[in-house]
Amino acid sequence: MRNLKVFVIGLFLACLGFFFAPRLISPAAFSQSSIGAPSGVSASDGDYATKIGVTWNAVQGATTYQIFRHTTNDPAGAAVVGTTAAPFFFDVTAVVGQQYFYWVKSIDAGGAGTLSQSDTGIRANGIQQGPVPRSTTLTTTSKGWAS
Repeated sequence: MRNLKVFVIGLFLACLGFFFAPRLISPAAFSQSSIGAPSGVSASDGDYATKIGVTWNAVQGATTYQIFRHTTNDPAGAAVVGTTAAPFFFDVTAVVGQQYFYWVKSIDAGGAGTLSQSDTGIRANGIQQGPVPRSTTLTTTSKGWAS
């Protein structure tokens, strides 16, 4: 009878541990990976009229990257603006003339790594800077349309 009583109490305590232990341990402890943070993060400074381009050095083993953005250099308040498998991202939601800080986090099968160093970027105000695409304007000729 004593063995049965010890068994029941042990079972009860094990069940309590099973249900309450996950709530006592921070979920962040399980989501941190050993994968490194991306280096060389660079955001475009007025190079595009419709977006901000963000690039970084690829991290070996990373399957995806999360891109974070904030209007101040405060990663704690940054929001995820996108996810990509490539070592670049275009933020098409950036407001014209607003400076943003960008961070990148690499992700592998073990979870997410730490945030990169930040870089600032700004969307151009007005006409696109840089190379101008070839004109595709159609004109009328005596034999029809031409480009």
